[in-house]
Amino acid sequence: LASEADLISEVGVQILNNIIIQSIGFFSTALSLASFQQKSRKRILCFQMAASFTFSLHLILLGAITGGVLDFVSFIRTLIFSNNEKQWAKSPIWLYVFLLFFAVSGILTWAGWVSLLAIAGTLIQTVSLWLKKPFHTRVVCLCSAPLWFVYNMLNMSYAGMVMEAVAAVSIIIGIIRNDLKSIKVSADN
Repeated sequence: LASEADLISEVGVQILNNIIIQSIGFFSTALSLASFQQKSRKRILCFQMAASFTFSLHLILLGAITGGVLDFVSFIRTLIFSNNEKQWAKSPIWLYVFLLFFAVSGILTWAGWVSLLAIAGTLIQTVSLWLKKPFHTRVVCLCSAPLWFVYNMLNMSYAGMVMEAVAAVSIIIGIIRNDLKSIKVSADN
């Protein structure tokens, strides 16, 4: 009878842990989705930094180490990229340093072919965040959503799956609100 109580207690703890882990992921999802509704590149990147940090924690707690490490490095990458108007961060070498660092990090945390999804998605996002124009950032970043969706699905990150599905829609809305609108205004003048 004591072992049944222990088993019930263990299951309860696992359920609570999963709720907490998924909640962290959904908080990160909200930050990421809000990023694409920002008008300036600086604000997009600030929201992306917060999302990368919290999603890294979420994935590591799920045991998806490759994605978690890549998201933590993404936090650092976005911090550097958000300062690229400063001389020390302006060099295009940073783009290549991070592309290499992501590839090496992915190899060092290799968990089979599923790691390729996270690595490719991160490489695409890295290029998108290096770009100066918010329109280009949004369009290129849109390409990483399917890769991360499958990675999150295979690692049972429900928040990650929702994030990537909604992110694609959010990016498209951001393009319509912020980019196509300005293109139309330019054409009308």
